[in-house]
Amino acid sequence: DDVEAARVMAYHVPLVTQEDYIGAVGAAYRLADDMSQSLGLEVFPYSPFYVFFEQYLDIRSRAAWASVAGAGAVAAAAAAFTG
Repeated sequence: DDVEAARVMAYHVPLVTQEDYIGAVGAAYRLADDMSQSLGLEVFPYSPFYVFFEQYLDIRSRAAWASVAGAGAVAAAAAAFTG
């Protein structure tokens, strides 16, 4: 028999600051990854606030990529127009 669906509940301390929420989202994803590897099942975390705060997990790398892409586009346009 295969397991089609299951629920696992986890709790954390009360969250006050945005850093707390971002840290909780990161910890939930790490816990889900660890559980997925040890159980051999797909495990994913869900909470209503995770949907909003998930975007902050990789915001630094996205901002760096956007800055480099923008600078590259400006440099390419400047080179094209100035010859």
